[in-house]
Amino acid sequence: MEKLLSIKDVSAMLGISANTINGWIFKKTMPIPYYHINGRSIRFKEEDIKAYIDSVKVEKDI
Repeated sequence: MEKLLSIKDVSAMLGISANTINGWIFKKTMPIPYYHINGRSIRFKEEDIKAYIDSVKVEKDI
């Protein structure tokens, strides 16, 4: 089974604060799918985080 990541894990991967992620979730603007575990905990799949990072990558024209 794939490891699920916490908000703290995701904030470290993305280089943003956990408060930013919580705000996105609260406002329903979170650009990455997430899962409610036991009605409280929020978790993310690592593959979804990596896909998001790839989707926002900006290629520099040379």
